[in-house]
Amino acid sequence: MNEAERVLNGKGYFITNQFNGFYGTNTNEYELYKGDECVMDHLSESQIIALASIL
Repeated sequence: MNEAERVLNGKGYFITNQFNGFYGTNTNEYELYKGDECVMDHLSESQIIALASIL
């Protein structure tokens, strides 16, 4: 996961835990951002790793 995050950061993307409103964040669910825009949400760790190799 750390390697996938490093690759995505190098391409201008960043990952945060899934925000769920007033209750904070969901563990093991992620959002993918490019700049200020959320590109994808409700991602699993395996999806993040796959996206790092695709993007």
